[in-house]
Amino acid sequence: MKKLLLTLLAAAVTLAAAAGGISSAAELAAFAEAVNAGGDIAAWQDERGEVHLKADIDMSGIKRFARIGNFEGVFDGEGHAILNWKTDGGLFRLVAEGSVVRNLVIAESCSMKVSDDGDDALYAGFVADVNHGILERCENYGSIAHRSARSLHDNYVGGVCGMNKYVVIRCKNGGDISSAGSCPSLAPTAEPRMYLGGVLGGSLGRSLPGAFVAWCENTGRVGYSGAFIVSHIGGIVGYNMRVKTKFCINRGEIVSAARGVEEGSDRYCQEMAGGICGMAKGDVMCCDNFGSVTTRGHAYSLTAGICGSAHESLTVGDCDNFAPVTSTSTYQASVGGIVGLSRRPVVVSHCRNKGDVSCGLGENTRNSARGIQAAGIVGFINGNEAVSADVRDCVNTGRVRSESGRAGGICGFASYCDFAGNENLGSVEGGGALLGGIVAAFENGSVRGCTNRGDVLAGSKGQAGGIAATTWNGGNSRIESCRNGGVVKGMFGLAGSILGEGRTESDRVASCGVGGGVGTAAQGRDAAPKAAPENFDQFITGRNVVKNKAVVDRASCYYWDGNN
Repeated sequence: MKKLLLTLLAAAVTLAAAAGGISSAAELAAFAEAVNAGGDIAAWQDERGEVHLKADIDMSGIKRFARIGNFEGVFDGEGHAILNWKTDGGLFRLVAEGSVVRNLVIAESCSMKVSDDGDDALYAGFVADVNHGILERCENYGSIAHRSARSLHDNYVGGVCGMNKYVVIRCKNGGDISSAGSCPSLAPTAEPRMYLGGVLGGSLGRSLPGAFVAWCENTGRVGYSGAFIVSHIGGIVGYNMRVKTKFCINRGEIVSAARGVEEGSDRYCQEMAGGICGMAKGDVMCCDNFGSVTTRGHAYSLTAGICGSAHESLTVGDCDNFAPVTSTSTYQASVGGIVGLSRRPVVVSHCRNKGDVSCGLGENTRNSARGIQAAGIVGFINGNEAVSADVRDCVNTGRVRSESGRAGGICGFASYCDFAGNENLGSVEGGGALLGGIVAAFENGSVRGCTNRGDVLAGSKGQAGGIAATTWNGGNSRIESCRNGGVVKGMFGLAGSILGEGRTESDRVASCGVGGGVGTAAQGRDAAPKAAPENFDQFITGRNVVKNKAVVDRASCYYWDGNN
């Protein structure tokens, strides 16, 4: 009797499938088994060879489900949802090159718990673990919890897809994504990395030509508390290797608390967290972030509203951050409203930051707290002797505060970088070493056509400038056609309306509008002496002439009343 019932059930599934499409969990399971066995799937295909869901699929009655392996073809969910599914990986293990999965929804009633085996790389995403094709209009609302204590290889975890090599377009994640993964004893013979994102975990350098991520959105919380050597945490994608990211929005909270230091050791991990990308090695264009971004581990923390790290010759353009960006890392930190750190000739253009940027008291590992940078646009940036980095036409309106190190309305520290057409309206505050309305410290570059309207308020031992606190030891720094209207306060003799300190005779200041006021930390804001038409030339640079070696073209400078 039992054998007869099983035969009748199998026949019913087959007959239903013969009509084309998938309408039940049993049919989905049968389809998966056929794909995994390399069998004929024609029974589930329509006249165009596509596989369609015809109804929501409730997985609560399925005790064993073999996830779909190497899928080739077109799978259309038609907006139907997978319900009540508890899993340890994606519906598709691999979407093959030339294949498409679209219009599929993973419901809030689904959940994933995933951990690697310590022997192989891990890829996990609710729709696809790995994508070599196209994921279009797929949505996930299920939660993912990644836990591992002995990872020796890279882990890729994302709400929709773990590792992407081609196109992800118009996909959404609303589920919370968390990771507490670690590598054993910081993996002394290996360097495993964590790639964690709201929509995508990350991509590889072997991504297919023309690969991109576009019009995607995340509303879920992305949280990391692991101990990988390097972690990449992003609202949209953890790490994009030569994959363009454009027209994406993050609304979810991003929190990273790397716990990577061995007891009794000075070893540390590196965490990169961004509202859009933890790390980008492809252009990031026209993206917005509305979710707060926070790092608070003992790690080298790169934190930003858009990209924690931009690590290639790329462009970050027309991006907006509206949310607070905060690092309380107990080690080094580079924090920015748009980009945390870039050591490449990156172009950052037409970006706007409206969120407050703050950095706690981290370790000062070098003179002038070289390990700490905070800024409205880019925390730390440098090009090279052949190609300069470029920050232009950006605006910061958020408050920037750093307890130590360097803080700037636009940039904290820059080398081989040109600034043009940038404007700061937010206050720059802190007891730190160097504070600037545009850039705290720079060398081998120029600041042209930039305007500061925000107050720059340093402590009694801080250097401050309405445009720059100081040039750096490399020299060849130029400030031209800039204007300051904010109040500047700092160490006596090393605070100026334009420049606090020019360190070398190759530094130049010319054609600048001098306004606002310059005072000491002990003076109230309103008590700081104000620049006026008859005395503005006394305010251009700090009055410590011994330390101030910059050449100032006083005849070309002028009083600016803050208008226009």
